[in-house]
Amino acid sequence: MFIAHGDLINPADRGYRFLRWALRCRLSRLLMALLPPDWAWRVSRWASHQSSRKKQRSHRYLPEELLLNFARERFAEGYDAVLTGHFHIPLYRQLDDKLLICLGDWIEQDSYAVFENGVFALKQA
Repeated sequence: MFIAHGDLINPADRGYRFLRWALRCRLSRLLMALLPPDWAWRVSRWASHQSSRKKQRSHRYLPEELLLNFARERFAEGYDAVLTGHFHIPLYRQLDDKLLICLGDWIEQDSYAVFENGVFALKQA
């Protein structure tokens, strides 16, 4: 099984990739370390709130073809299943004897994956 967060599957998601880079770069980490802890917390909460507002305004998009291509590449490497997250939309695709699962969102859709008795399932609470 190949497990990936899924955040780097869509190369067209430039906004997310920039934010990911900005949050991980040395300068950002240095600046956050220089701030008093309560200020750093406020900045983090503000950024999280802005991200949530943007998600509410935009239609959620599942790049299904990109996910399928990503899964096929992993299958060619010898994996028999691919499990991702990130997109907040559940997806379960059986591709011949291989499997692609995108977890969805445990907060809004209550979706999650289960592996029991050698079988994967995508469920909702």
